Amino acid sequence: MKNLLHIQREHLLSLKLDKGSDNKEAIQKIQQAYDNNTYGAKEYKTTRIKLKRDEFLERFANPPSLHKDCIEIYTYLGGMFIQVIKDGKEKKHCWDNGDDNSKTMKSLASLEKHMCEVIFDSSY
Repeated sequence: MKNLLHIQREHLLSLKLDKGSDNKEAIQKIQQAYDNNTYGAKEYKTTRIKLKRDEFLERFANPPSLHKDCIEIYTYLGGMFIQVIKDGKEKKHCWDNGDDNSKTMKSLASLEKHMCEVIFDSSY
């Protein structure tokens, strides 16, 4: 878990600096998970932010390449993101971390679970 301390610290800092909401309870939960070394997928998934494709691309001087049919992106702390791809009437979710752990799934929850298993795998 030591390899993810920067993400845990970034999560805590973002909550503490968010002056627009009363998030003392959220800060306390994340702080306890951090202190007890139990920070994991449950806490990490709370960092998800949904953006339109254009909003996502505007955040980068040199944006990552996206699937041509990508319509939305879910971003997470640490630079991770999941693309929402519209394939006809169906939506799929795609996570690409640049190696063999890339996946496309229909269910966002299932793909988040897979992503977190890779991210929180200490042998990775």
